[in-house]
Amino acid sequence: MTVRMQRLELVGAILKPVPHCIATALVTALVTEDVEVSAENVCTLGRFCRPLFKICIIMYYVVKRLEISASHRLELSYKSDCSHIHGHNWIITVYCAAAKLNADGMVCDFKEIKNRIHGALDHRHLNDVLPFNPTAENIARWVVGQIPECYKASVQESEGNMAVYVDDSFDNPAL
Repeated sequence: MTVRMQRLELVGAILKPVPHCIATALVTALVTEDVEVSAENVCTLGRFCRPLFKICIIMYYVVKRLEISASHRLELSYKSDCSHIHGHNWIITVYCAAAKLNADGMVCDFKEIKNRIHGALDHRHLNDVLPFNPTAENIARWVVGQIPECYKASVQESEGNMAVYVDDSFDNPAL
């Protein structure tokens, strides 16, 4: 199988997704051209690669799920019912990571996540409390920015509609 690999990047300590079959062979490498990958030649990838930076593996992850009732209206470039005030029972999931636990033995305190996110948004009109057009995508990005250990957030506004934001520049100071 020939695989065209894009640059394998280490962001903070989170390895970006690469094809699973060769991910372990490329932990310290950057593939710069097409490579024939098979069980027999996976070890020869080194000749196509150059070294990357220091690797630090994150070992601790926590996930906090919050339920938030809030209204919003969207400012859109097209005609939509979402331009009118309406509400959702949002499900916001916050993903945090750290290589080392803090002095209290945690990645971060679940109560602190709840205070910062739920406390700011629950039973509010989001247009009044957020400084941007409160789409699910923008809210997910905002959530990631509220918690230093957070690298990903999902915001579900209804059963079939969810937005996910992943911070590609995640740099946890604990790493």
